[in-house]
Amino acid sequence: MSLKRHNPVPATVILMAALALGTPLPAAETPPYTRQPIHIESDRAEMDQIAGRSVYSGNVTLTQGEAVLRGDEITVTRLPGEDNMRIVVTGDPATYHEPRTAPAPPVDARSARMQYDTDSEILQLSGNARVARGSDVLRGDDIRYHRREERILASGGAEESGRVQIIIQPRDNGNQQ
Repeated sequence: MSLKRHNPVPATVILMAALALGTPLPAAETPPYTRQPIHIESDRAEMDQIAGRSVYSGNVTLTQGEAVLRGDEITVTRLPGEDNMRIVVTGDPATYHEPRTAPAPPVDARSARMQYDTDSEILQLSGNARVARGSDVLRGDDIRYHRREERILASGGAEESGRVQIIIQPRDNGNQQ
């Protein structure tokens, strides 16, 4: 199943899950928090400078600006290219939270595994994946967001039905209840 998005979603180095339903930005615009430092806290860290790979394990929290990624383990691998990285997060579940400025609602995502490649700008959530933007929710076993193409692909339902589930709430149109 392919769902065409009319507004692109911001991508960050820590990104993971939130991208599937994030706040719209022009395609060429870079969100300001991507220029902020990345902070990682964990119980353990192993860094291999030659291989360009770092593994953080045990209650890992990665933040950049106000965006927060949490998991049991986060692996950051520098790939060929100036700032090209692959970030893999695993957890029970791995989670992502990004607060937003009104009127855009916050983005929350969770799955067993998240992977983001900064060069291709593809975010993949696998294993009981769920992305929520406010009260709108997308669920599936696999959710893949192609930022450049502004496409979201979801497959294999996380529930017994084996189908993708999407809940889109009606717009409030400024009327608070």
